[in-house]
Amino acid sequence: MLFYIEILKKYFIFEIILTVMLFYIHFINILITILNNSTLYIKYNLNYNNLYYIIY
Repeated sequence: MLFYIEILKKYFIFEIILTVMLFYIHFINILITILNNSTLYIKYNLNYNNLYYIIY
């Protein structure tokens, strides 16, 4: 049982890191979009959203 909890903790930490990374990428893209004011990066943002939904 303890072993199982340890695995769960590791998996949970990994999920948090993954989520933070995805949001960070998304946030950077939004900043670039605001700075460049182009539609190209909005498309990338949508792609990252889709990626996020595929992973979860």
